[in-house]
Amino acid sequence: MINSKFYFPLLVILGLAQLGMAQPFALGNRSETWQDASRNRNVTFDIWYPSTSGGQGSAVAQGQFPVFILSHGFLTGTGPYKNMVDSLVPLGYIMVLPSTETGFLPSHEALGRDMVFLGQRIQQENQNSNSYLFGKVSAAMAAGGHSMGGGATFLAASYAPTLFATTVTFAAAETNPSAAGAASQVAAPCLLMIGSADGVTPLATHQQPIYNNLSNCKVMVSIQGGGHCYFMNADAACDAGELLTPPSIANRAEQHRRTFRVVRPWLDHFLKGQPAAAVLQAINNASPDALTQNCNYLGSETIHLTQWVQQNGRRWTWNQGGLIHLELFDLQGRLVFQKNGAVGEDEVWELPSEATGLMVARFSVDGIVGSEKVWLP
Repeated sequence: MINSKFYFPLLVILGLAQLGMAQPFALGNRSETWQDASRNRNVTFDIWYPSTSGGQGSAVAQGQFPVFILSHGFLTGTGPYKNMVDSLVPLGYIMVLPSTETGFLPSHEALGRDMVFLGQRIQQENQNSNSYLFGKVSAAMAAGGHSMGGGATFLAASYAPTLFATTVTFAAAETNPSAAGAASQVAAPCLLMIGSADGVTPLATHQQPIYNNLSNCKVMVSIQGGGHCYFMNADAACDAGELLTPPSIANRAEQHRRTFRVVRPWLDHFLKGQPAAAVLQAINNASPDALTQNCNYLGSETIHLTQWVQQNGRRWTWNQGGLIHLELFDLQGRLVFQKNGAVGEDEVWELPSEATGLMVARFSVDGIVGSEKVWLP
């Protein structure tokens, strides 16, 4: 049972947060380069974020916003994905679009590792008082991409199994190393959006092997008549590759509409903690689009650690007694701390110094389980 002295203030805070998100945000943007010292590599990217005034270099709006890292397709830069930016950023998402590996001989592995680096670095920027992102970034992040970038998404999610809360891909392509092979190591819930008329990355040889190898929550939605390139705005390089296998859907706008009727509630659920009802409604009423799914997670109750514990840095005070099991993992999936046993109300745990930075907490209290990211100074 949740202690009422913490429950009511939590409801008030959540209610105010929802009111603050009711109006769409203006779009702020920057083009950035961050150095990954571990690979001696400069990672270039575009970042779009909620802003009060809008425009290049504008300030980030008040609040903390979940992150969606979206990778591009072969020979495609970040520009054609403005439709995705326009669909999500006004609703309170930060979108990070890597602009690396745009040439004729891209490294799929490098692109996947760029996605991991950007996810880890943006969480560090959230703690940097000199950064324009200070205090603005939620711990909840998704990885996604189109075509080659979709395949790289599964590589990224396998390289850092606890970094991303979910993946969302669009016409994902097989890669080298194999995205289908990496899929078996992906633990996050995965949404695969595909086009039934995609002649560039056909289902049988690209998305289906990936889907088959995913072992956790997975949902695949096939847009009836949808094309490979119609997931984004017009792009000469991509559209040229689709000339011999054109989509039969009415137009790009229609494919965008049917795509984001699923993507928005999916991200709202996994990144903002919104109820799964909207996701279930979207996928269960997908007609004329086709649905394939194996996801028992959708519809389950979301449990938050703050219902049981007050966090003051590494000093945690339990709000109520019970049988507790807690594991803390770093973003590489390594177990940093583990503790089990009965605790009493107001009992204090002092976490070790090794539990520092962004951690993934997996826990159970009297058999009720949960998982979420926490920041430890």
